This record gives sequence, C-alpha cells and structure tokens, in this order.
Amino acid sequence: MNALKSLGKLVWGSQPDPESARLSSGVFYHTNPGAKVARKCLYKDSELSICRTDIKYQFLLIVQQVFADGEEELEDSDDLDNEHEFLIADELRFTAHVADGFKGFRWVDPDDPSGRAMYEFIIEDSKSDSKLVRDCFARAVAHCVWERKNERPYTQASEADIDAIASRVEEEELEKMLNSVSISDTELQAALADAESPTAASPDKADDASSAAEERKIKSPAMRKEKHKKANKYDKDLPPSPDKIAFGDITVSVIGALYLFDSATESFVEIDSSVALSVIETGKFTYYIN
Repeated sequence: MNALKSLGKLVWGSQPDPESARLSSGVFYHTNPGAKVARKCLYKDSELSICRTDIKYQFLLIVQQVFADGEEELEDSDDLDNEHEFLIADELRFTAHVADGFKGFRWVDPDDPSGRAMYEFIIEDSKSDSKLVRDCFARAVAHCVWERKNERPYTQASEADIDAIASRVEEEELEKMLNSVSISDTELQAALADAESPTAASPDKADDASSAAEERKIKSPAMRKEKHKKANKYDKDLPPSPDKIAFGDITVSVIGALYLFDSATESFVEIDSSVALSVIETGKFTYYIN
C-alpha cells in the first residue's frame, strides 16, 4: 500500500514534468484479426507513460519508441514515427492483457470503426516486469478515466469507484466470452466422466469409463433444470456468495456448468448452466480461484 501511495504522489503531484507514471520497457504491437498480418510489432522497445494535457481533467496515454545508442541517428529524423498518443477515456477500454505468456496491457484502436483492432504493450523482459508497477499504472489510468468522466480530482472518488473502473473491462470481456461459448450436453457428460472416473487416466479402459458415465444417469439439461426447480433444499446447502472476488492476472480460465451431487438419488443437479472458473494471480506465489 505504501508503494502504491508513493507512486500515486509521483503520478499526481504538482511537478513541472507531466510524464510521471511510466513503464520503461515493453514491446508495442498492433493487432487486427481482419488484416493480412494479424499482429504487427511496431516498436521492439518502447515506454508507456501518462501525460497531463493543457485541458483540465484530460490525459494522454503515450507510447514512445526507445532507441539503442546511435540507432536514432541512422534514420532520417523527418521520417520518424516513434510516438503514439491516445486520449484516456472509457472508450479506450484500457485493460490488463497476457500475450504468449507475457503480461502487459491492451486498448482499442480509436481509428478502427469495427472495434476489432487493438494496441498492446507487452513486457517481454521478465527482469523488467513487476506486478506492483503494473497494478499502480493501471490504477493511475483508472484515475484519469474517472477525472475525465466526472470533471473532478480523483481524490474525490471512492475506492469502489476506482476499483469499478479498473475491473470493468475485464468483467465485460469475461461475460462476453461466457455468452459466446456453448457447451453441448454430450461434451459435458464426457468431461464429467473423465474427471470423476478412476479409470479416466487409462486409455485401455475408456469403454469402462463410458459405461460408468451411463450408469450415473446424468439427466438431460431440461430434466436437470426441472429437478432443480423442485428441489429448493439445494439452495440452502450452497455456500453464501463472497462479498468480494479476487482481482489480478488471470492465469487460466475455463467455462462449464456447475453441478451439485445428490447422494440420495446418486445423480447430479445443475446449479448453473454456464459459469467461468478462473485462477487469479494476486501476488507473488499467491493465487485465488474465482
């Protein structure tokens, strides 16, 4: 927390240089699923910073190419395109991102009317990566978004207001992913059979596992829903929903249906037809399941 406050003073203190929040090393990409080159590297080495503009409560996200010693002199300075600027706003949809196992951030390309093109700033040098610095930078961007939206200093915002901005895009993308994925009953039965059958690890006993799945008599989705409607007692046995969920880097996420095993009938009752199970890294060697 002290480190967050210290970086906050750097970002929001009254200093002559407005570039105060900065990630000093990363690779800058442009992605567009509809283009011939779906992912293009713009700068092999770059830095990401926040700049206060002359307009009150307006901030820019700036990506600037970093040159090795003597490299810049080799190019014609009139032809250099070594900086990109983006107005920090809700529409930028700035969010944490993982690409090829490396962590960083991404945001939409404001010039793409389809909304599919994105920019990525990825920290591919593990020595330069710091979760604390990334979290502080993301929070600084959330401060900028709040100030632009409310035309007031971010110090007047509540922690919940800033948290909502910081997590909004991630939650919306997760919901979009859930809505776009459908799991057939056959696939679900196969997954349950693999997970629960003691013979699932042996390829030679695949037929036995299939038979065991049939013997469990997992009912169709319609029958499960009807059974769940009638069996209200299961709602009382479920653990209460947590007041808070963990936020951080998603290590892995899978989608499926949630079932409760009824020992009396030896069958599964569907609790929810579509849920996401995610492993969240909140700190070094610290993980939560959401």
